[in-house]
Amino acid sequence: MKLKLLFSVFILFLAVHTIRAQELGVDVIKNFNFGKVAVTGWWGTVTLDVANGNLGRSATGTVELKSSIYHPAELYLYHQGSGNSKVTHIVAPGTVILTREGGYTRYIYSITMWPPPPYNALKNHPVTVYLGGTIGIADYATNPGGIYTGSLQLSIIYE
Repeated sequence: MKLKLLFSVFILFLAVHTIRAQELGVDVIKNFNFGKVAVTGWWGTVTLDVANGNLGRSATGTVELKSSIYHPAELYLYHQGSGNSKVTHIVAPGTVILTREGGYTRYIYSITMWPPPPYNALKNHPVTVYLGGTIGIADYATNPGGIYTGSLQLSIIYE
């Protein structure tokens, strides 16, 4: 049996607006974009890696990466007003559900961030935070290509 080569593009949308909690500001600069891939068998994964600031992409299983634009999610954290904010921790969910018209779903998991908190003195030193993660991709019948969307909520603990 000959396996088909199929192309897909996956994007996870973060809320595209500025969040202001008293004196802490968070802007969404980019959403997740896992890029184009080909699934030549049953299952595999695509990971956006942000460790140590090396923004890369890798695949496992029967998933092949295709030349395309891809990038991790990107947040900009800053302090506004008097005083100074220090972010001590950011909590990401364990799994985020992505959906596509027709009722198809995928999941993003193992969400990582770089640089990791704490972020000190945001008033004078705002920080760009990159979010990476992994999605599982099954065959075309289970997960047809297209744009999958979802929302990701982060809890940001600061003082």
